[in-house]
Amino acid sequence: MTVTRPPDVSVVVAVHDTMPYLTACLRSLVDQTIGAGRFEVIAVDDGSTDGGGAELDRFAAEHPGLFTVVHQPHSGGPAVPSNRGLDLATGRYVFFLGADDLLAPHALERLVDAADHYGSDVVLGKMVGINGRYVRQDVYARTDPDLDLYGSALPYAMSNTKLFRRRLLDRYRLRFPVDMPVGSDQPFTIEACVRAERISVLADAVYYYAVRRHDRGNITYRSSPAQRLDTARRLIEFTAGLLPAGARRDAVLARHFDWELSKLVGKDFARFDPETRSAVCAAVKSLSAAYLTGRILDRLSPAQRYRLALAARGRIDLLIQPALHSGSAPLVLEKERVLVHLPGFDEMEREHFVFNGAFDSRMASGIRVLEAAWSSDRLVLWIRAPVLGDGAAEPAPLGISGVPAEVTTELAVDGSGTTLCARIPMRALLGGRRHDIRLAVTAAGELYEFPLPALGRRLRQRRWHRGRPYRISVIPGRDEQMVVRVSRVPWRRALLWRKQ
Repeated sequence: MTVTRPPDVSVVVAVHDTMPYLTACLRSLVDQTIGAGRFEVIAVDDGSTDGGGAELDRFAAEHPGLFTVVHQPHSGGPAVPSNRGLDLATGRYVFFLGADDLLAPHALERLVDAADHYGSDVVLGKMVGINGRYVRQDVYARTDPDLDLYGSALPYAMSNTKLFRRRLLDRYRLRFPVDMPVGSDQPFTIEACVRAERISVLADAVYYYAVRRHDRGNITYRSSPAQRLDTARRLIEFTAGLLPAGARRDAVLARHFDWELSKLVGKDFARFDPETRSAVCAAVKSLSAAYLTGRILDRLSPAQRYRLALAARGRIDLLIQPALHSGSAPLVLEKERVLVHLPGFDEMEREHFVFNGAFDSRMASGIRVLEAAWSSDRLVLWIRAPVLGDGAAEPAPLGISGVPAEVTTELAVDGSGTTLCARIPMRALLGGRRHDIRLAVTAAGELYEFPLPALGRRLRQRRWHRGRPYRISVIPGRDEQMVVRVSRVPWRRALLWRKQ
């Protein structure tokens, strides 16, 4: 009696309206180097209306024994066809492939070999995006036979596009939640990784190509705000129910607060309808109260902490303000730190406003020379800088370097920063040939000096100094920065001054 050996790996492909990308996807399976006898493809047509079902049948006819094709009415999401394919799988391992994505020719062979060699229950192969599809690369920094779920970037790579040991899936009866039209692969993958005895990642080559459709038809791009909110809530609650409270749970939950939930209170929030805005704020409030720990907050950026805090307080009026996302809000200089003067500054804890960006580039892009003029024996400059003093109630302590100057400061009327008036004595300018005037400011204990942007016009003045004629010119220098140049004037030309 002949005993049929089960395949090493079953590839499950859930298909719904992915033509013409489906053809390339199936071709990438046919081209696998692992050999037809070592893997099977189970393709579930979930009610495709674009000819995808017929394409599956064509490949099955051309490659008998490789493809198993199942046709079913459209279920509303990838969970049902994925579960059906998993139920039919007979391989030692199962790999889930998106119907618009591609596998590198060596992918299955190397993934299976690695799982066998390392004894892995889950194996990730390096994934990259095509057509602008964003794929985080942190987890693929290096090959790691024993990847730690709680101490790595793995929580940010929770799609199901991995190799799973089928025995693990069967032991814990892991299946996709059919009531999640978006994100149903994440609870499946999270639990598989939690239950796995060993997880490995292969970063020696590209294994998986995630394709962004030109029509943005990928399910992750076309999901509604309500679906995204439900997905975020479900993922946080699922993870909290799967893992006991503590550092490990927080390591996974941080991804959901950072990725799914924070995006809902980001730039998209202002485009939501009023009902969705209220629903988002209510969800953020309840989820934050239940699960947002100090460890998770430490993993979030100040901007994320700030926006989540606004949402938890129901401050829809502030979340929809353009200044919240424009990057134009002035900075506040405290003794030990720099803050961002965002809406709600006087109502919330200062920790929500800590600035962790590049102070020098933010300042350099925001400095403006409002006016320049000669006044008697002085060059007077009016300069605006996007900084405020301690508490945002007083002007920032600014100064001038490069030349001696008398300086006064005041808050800008519109609250956009500090206006500095610098009066530079003419005699100080005549003491040299070139002056690069800079704005000086101390932030968090460090001194910064910034060149002033050039005026939109040239400013000249004639002066006699120690019996000699000079011209003082305020002109654009390198990189359109302000330069004051002092030059001797020939006597013949200087004599004409007296006649003019």
